[in-house]
This record gives sequence, structure tokens and C-alpha cells, in this order.
Amino acid sequence: MAGIPELALVSGQKIPVVGFGTMTAPLPFDQLVSIFLDAIEAGYRHFDTALAYPTEQPLDRAMEEALQRGLIESRDELFITSKVWCTHAHCDLVLPSIKETLSGMIALILGSNTSICPLHFPVRLKHKEISFVFDKEDIIPFEVGPTWEAMEECQRLGLTMSIGVSNFTCKKLTELLSIARIHPVVNQVHNYNSTISRVTGIA
Repeated sequence: MAGIPELALVSGQKIPVVGFGTMTAPLPFDQLVSIFLDAIEAGYRHFDTALAYPTEQPLDRAMEEALQRGLIESRDELFITSKVWCTHAHCDLVLPSIKETLSGMIALILGSNTSICPLHFPVRLKHKEISFVFDKEDIIPFEVGPTWEAMEECQRLGLTMSIGVSNFTCKKLTELLSIARIHPVVNQVHNYNSTISRVTGIA
């Protein structure tokens, strides 16, 4: 794969415009490692993962093996996005969530921090086992202000280089921008999202 173009973010970082998404049905650990190694060898340098995906640790192993094989010279060649899931979208839970991501990704710790850490959705779910399947009763009030303050603190602590959001509507993003001290560098919009027409007006 030829060199992938990059875009400059307001944080000063450069993000590869093409990334490798890692959301998947459960697959054997070693198979995931092999897939990610193939992607690195093919030239991918931006990987998108999340606490809600079963891929953070296999991706970590692939990064370690890529370093050992000389496919990359340093962790800094890779741009990692890892998102905070809805069960942790609360001011008291954001920091533990990001620390959990870092504790499960040794190669990421050696690189000192993630590249971007977005909130996965502007939704909060009852704190229980992570699942994409939930009932209406599982949804509880989401407080964007205090939650975003916790995200900002994670950046100040050096746990992530930048913070962002994902699947935020125009209304939610406008609300966030009105109170944010550190603005989100991205609003990641999934192209399969049924609400995309309401999101892209500002994304």
C-alpha cells in the first residue's frame, strides 16, 4: 500500500485518512493477531478499536510482533483510536476506562498514550457487562459536561494525546462545544449509522 495521506488535527497531530477498523465478531486471539500483522505489513498505520471490541489485546500483541519483525521501527508510527464505551460515559468512570485500555495494551503503554480517545456514543448505559445489545431500561441520563471534563483530565494527565467524540448529533455536539475547554478533535461518524443524515451537518 502506498503512503496513506494524513490530515492535521487542531491538536497538532496528523491522522492517516484511511484506518483499519477492528470491530468484529469473536475470532480466535491468534487469528486476530495475524490479521492485524497483515494489515501493518500492507501499510495500514491507523487502527480503530474500543473497549467494547474484543480486539485491544490482539492489536497490542500485533504491535509488539510488528516491532520485533521490523515492520515498524517504533510505536510512534502507529495511530491508535480507542473509544470509551457507553457504560463508562460518566465523570467517575472515564478515567478507569482509559486506564483499563492502557493496562491491556502493553505496547501502547510503551508508547505512553493512545493517539485519540473518543466517547463512543452520546449515551450512558447502566454499568454492567459490555454489550451492543441492551434494553431501553438500560439507558440512563448522560451528562455531557461532567463527562467531558473527565475526558479533558485524561488528556491533561497524558493518558491520551487527543480526545474526541463519535456518533454525536448536531445538537449534542453544539452543546459540548459550548462548554468544552478542550475541543474534540474528531466526531467519528459510522457510515452504517441510521442517524447519519442528522450528524453530518456539523461533523
